[in-house]
Amino acid sequence: MKSGWFRSVDREVETPNLGSWPIPTSWAWKHIADVGRVGLGRQRSPVNHTGPHMRPYVRAANVAWSGLNLADVKEMNFDPADFERFKLAPGDVLLNEGSGSAREVGKPAIWRGEIANCCFQNTLLRIQPVSCTSEYMHAYLMHAAKTGAFVSKTQGVNIHHIGREGLARFPIPVPPLAEQRRIVARIEALFARTRRARMDLERVAPLVARYQSRMLDRSLERGRENGWPYLSLTDLALETRNGLSAKPSDEPPGIPILRISAVRPGRVNLHDTRFHRSTHPEEHRSYNLRNGDLLFVRFNGNPEFVAACGMVRELDGECVYPDKLIRLRPDPSKALAEYIELIAASGAAREQLSDYIKTAAGQHGISGADLRTIRLPVPSLKEQAHLTTTIRAANARAQAADHNATRALALLDHLEQSILTRAFRGELVPQERNDEPASVAPARHAATSAAQKSTRGRPKKLAATELFETSDYNGPHAESGVKM
Repeated sequence: MKSGWFRSVDREVETPNLGSWPIPTSWAWKHIADVGRVGLGRQRSPVNHTGPHMRPYVRAANVAWSGLNLADVKEMNFDPADFERFKLAPGDVLLNEGSGSAREVGKPAIWRGEIANCCFQNTLLRIQPVSCTSEYMHAYLMHAAKTGAFVSKTQGVNIHHIGREGLARFPIPVPPLAEQRRIVARIEALFARTRRARMDLERVAPLVARYQSRMLDRSLERGRENGWPYLSLTDLALETRNGLSAKPSDEPPGIPILRISAVRPGRVNLHDTRFHRSTHPEEHRSYNLRNGDLLFVRFNGNPEFVAACGMVRELDGECVYPDKLIRLRPDPSKALAEYIELIAASGAAREQLSDYIKTAAGQHGISGADLRTIRLPVPSLKEQAHLTTTIRAANARAQAADHNATRALALLDHLEQSILTRAFRGELVPQERNDEPASVAPARHAATSAAQKSTRGRPKKLAATELFETSDYNGPHAESGVKM
């Protein structure tokens, strides 16, 4: 066989030019099938739902970005032959074969023998590394998945599929084995630091929410001590009204009508709209919103959002609201709209609401009549304005901290990708002169496989469907170059 050629089932094909970025001279660009055995899991079929050889299996749902999630592992029947073919061994690298979301394609994890006698389903692909460490393979696949490199190679409509042959032909830069271990050790050391930073930053959002809630509750406690009177929303409102019940359209023409999702605690998103097509000019006038209106969520699939209150601000033009929202127009002689919006999110108000929220068919709701019975502490208008200004300023500072933490988390993601990019260009750790070049190990593996075959007699000719399942396969069944 000529140097630089791979043998396929019935012909020879020239080694493609895989390199898509420069790598050290001791490295080599390979197909994944050059450095490991590639296989697709067992298809789930009703005939295997029961049987005498029920065994656990993992599927795409068990592979998370953080590793394996084995809280929900299914079983199906694997006869002895299928069990030998699909059983997992420690060191196997699993990855998501396909997904409707481009962000999920190729998501990898290492199997470490967490469950005895476990197999895998065809929503996953498996790589059994031969001349590459499992940890290096996993790190490279993680980099490829996070950068979307698999997506450009996928097939299918609406669902992105890598496929067994697509993965087998996928390029990988292969350093010497000793350098692979150094690279992985360096990645793990750096990622340990980014993980600690991420854990600290992820604590900021709940701390901010807790701070905002406690500050508001403490202000209300001082109000109770000072004898603030309590009034119901009925006492504070000039008008309360449910919205339009007509089904809106996703496309114009029509008058903008808010979606339910437009209202969240402390805000109304006037851009989150659909379109109401009015049959009579006067039909919608009584549902027009104006600045200073308060909107409460009447129904939602999430009980935390039921009775969420937001104030309409910066409205310029016509806009109406649907019947799953309730509009309240406060009496300006009794209460400021900003004050009611603020107090409606307090723990005391939410505690009163919990008794009135009802659930039906997965939807949670509150009636307008029940909402109007909620009693709120109502100081003088001057005190309302002072409290609102003070808490808004404190919330703004807290939200700035939350925003900075969110930005820092995004920078951590970029930092980790930068680490991986440098790792797979040979720039993360130095090369060492005594390392065995990457081109030597596969050749030695091929020679060992040939010697083993010679002791067993002449092997049978492989069918194309068997090409990527056999342990004696040392090269891709490819016809053209692959570039990332």
